[in-house]
Amino acid sequence: MKIPPREPLRLTTWKTVYDMFLACLLEDSENPRAKYRTGYLVQNVSEEREKICVTYYNGNDATQGVVEADIVIAADGAHSTIRNKIDPGMSPKYAGYVSWRGRVPESALSASTLKALRNRCVIHRVDGGYQISYYVPAGTNSARAGERDFVFIWYDTLPEGSPEFEQTMTDVDGKIHNTTVPRGKIIPEVWRHLLDRNSTAGNPTFIELVGKIREPFVSAIRDFQGSKAVFLHGKLLL
Repeated sequence: MKIPPREPLRLTTWKTVYDMFLACLLEDSENPRAKYRTGYLVQNVSEEREKICVTYYNGNDATQGVVEADIVIAADGAHSTIRNKIDPGMSPKYAGYVSWRGRVPESALSASTLKALRNRCVIHRVDGGYQISYYVPAGTNSARAGERDFVFIWYDTLPEGSPEFEQTMTDVDGKIHNTTVPRGKIIPEVWRHLLDRNSTAGNPTFIELVGKIREPFVSAIRDFQGSKAVFLHGKLLL
């Protein structure tokens, strides 16, 4: 992709895509295409003859069980239990920067800011990183004009182990987070410091956008390189 992009970028949210696929799987309530279960925690996977056995804990009724499958796709997050079992020692490593994030309804922004941001993915280079704004369907999945949200992301270099990093990853209750300080949990002084930085580093459009964010959150970007993606004779995919 060329920066800036020549063609309009069509962006969306994880929730919108999730709801769309879930609706496709479960649209026929009497004969759904799949079984969708929540509250289950994978504890172990093993190969038994031609099958993969997945041992799980059911948090809904505090029971344990085992399910057999021909193929298992492990998509249980950055700290995957299955990955740790199959490929131990491969843990995510800090990439050297964090992402500050938030979203603002279209209705909260001035006409000049709407004109600058609407129907665009705006990328702004700043010292130590860059800022991005794009618009997405609102929490109701509405994509109609006037009912969408603008997403703001600031990729910001922050050395791990520094006092600034420790303060950034500590929430209002004093808990230190490894990956993400959730929405509404950032220490107010930390967020005010970011607003002060943005007032000098940002352009007027982004200054207004960031100032309207009500529940910001921040994530330490972590990545890793696994040894391979296919295990157990092709029946387990990471």
